[in-house]
Amino acid sequence: GSAYEVAGKKANQSREEADRLRIEVEQARAAATNVQADQATEVEQEEPWLRLERVQVELERVQEAARAHQERADELAEPASRSVPACVIVFNLDSSAQPACEEESSIVLNDDPDSEAEEESG
Repeated sequence: GSAYEVAGKKANQSREEADRLRIEVEQARAAATNVQADQATEVEQEEPWLRLERVQVELERVQEAARAHQERADELAEPASRSVPACVIVFNLDSSAQPACEEESSIVLNDDPDSEAEEESG
């Protein structure tokens, strides 16, 4: 398919991922609430505090991941004119045309492991 179609598919995948992460965030929030409720009834025990701390750390991690995925989804959902040089789209729509900006035609919308190596996976 064209670079535009690829961008659309990527955006949908990122949105689905972001939705999944939002659900995880809600679940983590619910877990934190449960731990706080436990703490109210188990004042003599230290463990709920530790559990709450763990849940809060996990919640922050999940929220951070959700933010990153949302940014990625927004990025991919933006008009192709920003994500893809116009010449690449022209080149894809009309295979006989030469790209007007060859130096930019290397911009691809797949997850290039080199360019995104700094992002932690998983």
